[in-house]
Amino acid sequence: MTPETFGLIKLLRYDAYTTYDKICNELKIDRKRTKDLLKYLSNLQYEIEEHPSLGVRIISSPDLLLPEFVCSGLHTRLFGKKIHYYKKIGSTNDVALKLSDEEGILVITEFQSKGRGRFGRKWVSTESTAILASLILNHKLKVEGLQKITLLCALSINEVMRKVGLSSLIKWPNDIVVGGRKICGILTEANSRCVVCGFGVNVNQSEFPSELTDEATSIRIETQREHSRIIILQQILEQFENNYFEFLQSGFHHFLEKIKDYSFSLGKRVSVHTGKKVLKGEVLDFDERGRLVLRKDGGGIRKIFATSMVSIQNQSIAQHSDRKGGTNP
Repeated sequence: MTPETFGLIKLLRYDAYTTYDKICNELKIDRKRTKDLLKYLSNLQYEIEEHPSLGVRIISSPDLLLPEFVCSGLHTRLFGKKIHYYKKIGSTNDVALKLSDEEGILVITEFQSKGRGRFGRKWVSTESTAILASLILNHKLKVEGLQKITLLCALSINEVMRKVGLSSLIKWPNDIVVGGRKICGILTEANSRCVVCGFGVNVNQSEFPSELTDEATSIRIETQREHSRIIILQQILEQFENNYFEFLQSGFHHFLEKIKDYSFSLGKRVSVHTGKKVLKGEVLDFDERGRLVLRKDGGGIRKIFATSMVSIQNQSIAQHSDRKGGTNP
């Protein structure tokens, strides 16, 4: 999107017409160029009403995650200052891993055909309803451990979900749930040049495929209204960056209690699949490396890395305790 196009969007209003003369004078373009820009906006699913004497106004606009929109009003030092935007893509993580190692670069898309989670699980989302993004971070963080970054991102997004009014919880190691249903998934990967933290947040989906209705939810479903994906993404970037710099300065242990306070998994009985073995027991704690501390049935303690598959036994989506008070809807 050109500066002229973005400038035109800023001039157009819903409640009043903007004259062609004002548009031409403000943007220093002629009437023909104005018409071309309006046609471009129409192709982006903007509904625009034109009046021969009064000018033009916006009837409705799409909630696209265009870089100019995301950057406008974004209060970060690093995260999202450079954005690679795609209408459709295979996977934001795949693209980010091939880009430069410049920290803070954000890759976002309206739809990804090969979205994935842990263990190659597919991430399903309809176009322009979710936030599908990946952040490039410093490759030295591999020494700290990718699990710490995943949990730090989960905490940051969970804090934003709470601001929206949701009683969301962190499901170790990489999900955020509301009422037991998944509203966000996180996948942190690395190569020799960078660490990439990818996250998908269900925002404006009004429904899911029948096989996912008991497993997935969205902000819209939970609040019964649509939300601006741009604003939600800006809040996530700002919160994540604040936590990230504090993490670099003070360490991961500084966030452990917050993560425990918002944990969905703590105190639950789980099954842990490690290779060909299945361990069962109760989640006692999370340690300073982000590992799950399991009290095994029959005795003994085992610390579990995120490379193991963990499933909560006899999970009920009706009600889950929230250590910060209340229960999930």
